[in-house]
Amino acid sequence: MTNQKIIFITGPTGAGKSTISRMLANRLGRCANIEVDHIKHFTEFGFPDPKNASSRHFDEWPLVGEATKRLAQFYLSEDLDLIINGYIGTQAWDNIMSDITPSHAFMLLPDLETLQKRDVSRPLDQQLGATLSEKHHTYFSSADFFDDTFEIIDTSRQTAEQTLENILYKIGK
Repeated sequence: MTNQKIIFITGPTGAGKSTISRMLANRLGRCANIEVDHIKHFTEFGFPDPKNASSRHFDEWPLVGEATKRLAQFYLSEDLDLIINGYIGTQAWDNIMSDITPSHAFMLLPDLETLQKRDVSRPLDQQLGATLSEKHHTYFSSADFFDDTFEIIDTSRQTAEQTLENILYKIGK
């Protein structure tokens, strides 16, 4: 295998994953940036409506993980660096990591107050609301799954550019 960078970025909704991943992909150059939200939307039959409390459970994480893994394997076979980013359930991460080992893995985790401020600044159709934002924050703050794999970056007081520079430093770029 080459010296490909394989970077995982996760965290709660509103943490800056998509923004940072796009910026990072641009800085790395020959790089594929797999935004897992796009893959989740392929399975509309299981994607929850954030405004409908009864539909907030998503059961298709194994399928999302398999699709993400296969797409990642294709890009890696083309000798591209790779970023996989998104709010991803542990079943999907397990599936992805069964065959793909990250060179670096980051969890962007601002404090809850910052996360909720960012949520209300999003377009209305993307806002989660205080309760669901808190649920997302609690999940990423407390899930044991992430402890051994993901380095936590508190993005509360950082600009996107500062977070990007932090990650570039950590990956040796």
